[in-house]
Amino acid sequence: MRESDLYRGVDQFLPPGLHRQSMTGTVFNGTLDRYYDGPAGDAWVEYKQIAAWPRDKTFCVMPLSKKEQPRGHLTDKQLRWLERRWGFGRNAAVVFGLPDKTAMILDTPDLWRQHFHCTPTMNGVTREEVAKWLMSKVWIKS
Repeated sequence: MRESDLYRGVDQFLPPGLHRQSMTGTVFNGTLDRYYDGPAGDAWVEYKQIAAWPRDKTFCVMPLSKKEQPRGHLTDKQLRWLERRWGFGRNAAVVFGLPDKTAMILDTPDLWRQHFHCTPTMNGVTREEVAKWLMSKVWIKS
């Protein structure tokens, strides 16, 4: 499974009028994968996907400061981007796709810096639930 499968799986549950823009392929390293814009606000989301459960005690997500970026890890620039947007009061999150087609929504700096092990017993949410969470941030005015 690829990252594009994850964000397409989420996007299919969003209304057609919700603006979404891919930021992949930009010349600015560290820019998050997707930008969403709606009447209630905007959101920046970095999508991470792992294809299989790690066999060892590999961490799922952790920030790295080196150039190489193993699958499922945030680069230092991505982490700084997330924290800067969050610090400005914006919606910023990492949606971490698990091999069972569920995902974890990591939407605070504490969660982005958290080290956790991937196991099949993790309680992920469906892609539709990720879309509902995103809608609560950008589409539905409270």
